[in-house]
Amino acid sequence: MARYGTSGPSQGQNLAYGSSHKALDIILQLLIDDGAPSRTSRLVMLNPTYELTGVASCAHKTRTMMTSILYTDYFSLNNDGKSQIAKMLQANPPVAASGPVIAPITTQLRPLVRGVDAQFDKAIYYWQNKLRTDPGQLIEALAKFEATFNSTSTEPEAVTKALEALEAIKDEGLAALEWSEALNLAAKDHCDDIGPKGLSGHFGTDKSSPFDRIKRFGKPGWWRGENLAFNNSGSLPHSNEDVDQLAKEVVMSMFIDEGVAGRPNRSRMLNPEFKLVGIYSCPHKDNSMSVLNYAGTVEENDRTKQGVMAATENGAPSADGTSTTNDSDENSDLPKPNRCTDLPSSVVSRDTCGYFDIVNEIRQDPKGFIKTLEARQQEIASSEKIKLVGISKVPSILEEEDLTLENLINTERAIDFFKRSMPAPALKWSDGLFLSARDHCNMQKD
Repeated sequence: MARYGTSGPSQGQNLAYGSSHKALDIILQLLIDDGAPSRTSRLVMLNPTYELTGVASCAHKTRTMMTSILYTDYFSLNNDGKSQIAKMLQANPPVAASGPVIAPITTQLRPLVRGVDAQFDKAIYYWQNKLRTDPGQLIEALAKFEATFNSTSTEPEAVTKALEALEAIKDEGLAALEWSEALNLAAKDHCDDIGPKGLSGHFGTDKSSPFDRIKRFGKPGWWRGENLAFNNSGSLPHSNEDVDQLAKEVVMSMFIDEGVAGRPNRSRMLNPEFKLVGIYSCPHKDNSMSVLNYAGTVEENDRTKQGVMAATENGAPSADGTSTTNDSDENSDLPKPNRCTDLPSSVVSRDTCGYFDIVNEIRQDPKGFIKTLEARQQEIASSEKIKLVGISKVPSILEEEDLTLENLINTERAIDFFKRSMPAPALKWSDGLFLSARDHCNMQKD
């Protein structure tokens, strides 16, 4: 704390590790506090003498995720602290609205990890799914595209054959592909590898195949594949006026699959066994390229979670132009948090502000949190193998190590603690404490 200012005499810290960076997961871990008989984390969080807090999360080399939370009763920024805040604001200006959102996505999941041109990736994702769910809608667009395509084509009849293929399936719809962070990261690896070098092909400079790259981020099922699109549409990012049409042309070009025997790109785009996709676009020579990875299933691993976390830390923009965060989960019943700080969401994520809001709710009404703990207790108790110390299929937010008899008992003790707890004053956010927590987090993640 002394690096960025002067703090009061009352100071405390919480540290949380695990595979999740969602606010509620972190709070439950700290409130149950299984690893400390004295329940220090719980006592620190609810200490009534603290008035300020700062929170930072980051990927961790061995524990996947780490969250550092600092508390104190007083903090005054010094010149170094003020300088750091000023630099952050200068380097991360608020994202301004820039035109209407194009091509609404009809699937439940939206892309989270982003590349050089967020809107371009989003639009490719949309038109790939439009081809699958309503192929007849692209017949008119493909017919209009024919003249443009034929002006540079080495296979003049390619569009005609593609139109015949569309006519044959125009009344047959497939399920839309859901977004996969693992496949997105695998696509990013290949694009970042061959794109700057102006190369083409499915094998990387490290000899990796599409399957090798997908395996870096999870365990794929039998069905997996990769499409490459090389776009003669100028450098990224594209303007809002052009991006939708350019993305549509990318999808149509892959479907036409000029000069390729068997039309493998087209086959992958319409393969009913594929359920997931990840897309990443990047510069390629004076233009751009896009990598689309497909799979039937992928069991994401910790490296995927770290990749998503790294994108969150770096403020990777999402499809709607806001910072990348996981609070877009449509299944979440948590209230959407207000901004806890004037720092932009590319610096302090919405998940971090969500932690701040929930902690203050607990401090001001600790007994109101009992229902959440009771729900967690019931979830553990319903595990098939909780009879002794075994582990069953992990439900919702719980880790395998959470599903033990010991954890069930400790959750009951936490409930008893909250029944006796008195309200504490709400905390205020401190940018200085955030800087200190972030430094500690960054020291530990490597």
